[in-house]
Amino acid sequence: MNAYLLAGADHSTQPFTVGVNWFAAIETSEDASRTSVFRSRARHRAPREDHELGIVVTSCPTGEEGVPIAKALCRELMIAAESHHISTYDYDDLVQALLKVQSLATLDELFSGDLKWQRTSVRLLNDLAHFHKNVLNVLPDVTAITWCDRDPTMRYPLAASVVLLFNRPKKGEPHEWAPLAKRLLGKAPEPLLVLNEIVHRLYPLRWSGSLASKLEGRLKLLNSLAEADAPALAEPLAEARKRFQAKIDAERRSEQEADRARNNRFE
Repeated sequence: MNAYLLAGADHSTQPFTVGVNWFAAIETSEDASRTSVFRSRARHRAPREDHELGIVVTSCPTGEEGVPIAKALCRELMIAAESHHISTYDYDDLVQALLKVQSLATLDELFSGDLKWQRTSVRLLNDLAHFHKNVLNVLPDVTAITWCDRDPTMRYPLAASVVLLFNRPKKGEPHEWAPLAKRLLGKAPEPLLVLNEIVHRLYPLRWSGSLASKLEGRLKLLNSLAEADAPALAEPLAEARKRFQAKIDAERRSEQEADRARNNRFE
């Protein structure tokens, strides 16, 4: 084993047994796709394994030497996630470390397969985000754009489906667009595909309280997206806002009807 695989965050020689053994399995396998480092894992061990693997990955080279291992580990994670051997939200440290140390190689491996593979990757990253583990926050905007520019027609919409598009500057404040969202719209060869992904992600998958009120906040965000950010999208933006408002109106009516039915039960 190389020395860098045996060193921890403090560069000591104390081995991280789980992480090192998994890397050894990948390095010595003739076919990385046949390794079983993520298979049949005990759920209660996942946090420790994730932590150790994250530390080991951050000790790996950032150049070409580390690319094969990063790709193999990413591929194995994807295979295990797709076959439900693991829960991907248990491995946020590992995914974040891969994106930090081997950003382009990891993105290549996540999205280089067929449509089913790409959808699994999108689900993996979005699942982590839904559990407040936004692993892509280590990815500089310039790196995301560099990766997109290598295959812009396919990759700009893919990036829009997973990167952080908006957030709250402070708790309780309204959402604001992340700078990368507008860069993706401005540079994409087919900005409509990017807009469609952005609008899709404005609809919350999880919420508490009134969905109509939640959507109203997201509509304000959509309204703040100026046509100047994507001049060719004036008409699609108007249509998206119209559909959003219709959804809000329908949800508001549904909530009011539910309230009336609940009040009538207590009369």
